Amino acid sequence: MVLITSRDGPVGLTALHDAHRLVLDVLLAAEAHTLLTMLLGADRVAAEPDAAAQLAQLCGYLPLALRIAGAQLASERQHTIAGHVARLTTGNRLSRLAIGQDREAAVRASFDLSYAHSTLPSARLFRMLGCAPGLGCGVPAAAVLVDASTEDTIQLLDGLATAHLVESPQPGRYVLHDLLRLYGYR
Repeated sequence: MVLITSRDGPVGLTALHDAHRLVLDVLLAAEAHTLLTMLLGADRVAAEPDAAAQLAQLCGYLPLALRIAGAQLASERQHTIAGHVARLTTGNRLSRLAIGQDREAAVRASFDLSYAHSTLPSARLFRMLGCAPGLGCGVPAAAVLVDASTEDTIQLLDGLATAHLVESPQPGRYVLHDLLRLYGYR
């Protein structure tokens, strides 16, 4: 058995090699709490349960973001979780979800991998969706954003969904994760 991880959907492997896809979602609140407890220790998380919950929310329940925030707090034992939450809520949250100058230990670097493989029209639509108000966007509204046909827009949106830059919780509706919205808005 071989396990392959990918930011974009390896549909070709499924079609040609009988691979089985397992798409992972963000963590549940309880799972994020467990991860923070593993990273920071039970006593520290128990001392600031509301701040820990808010930290998980600000990290969008993404394991990488939580691990980065946890590593930052673990290396700065004098800082409180609430203090770290305050730092994340001011300024550029994506820039703060990075470990110093380590280019790989950054949420932005993970998003960069998917975005770099986008076509110019897909990248433009992604950026426009990052600026669009509301929690989601239907195909007709997305088509207006980029002045494209419905058919072309569906192809662009499907490509963004395959790259995990947008999600489609129901047919014809697309949403961006909070941190991806910040990334797209840049």
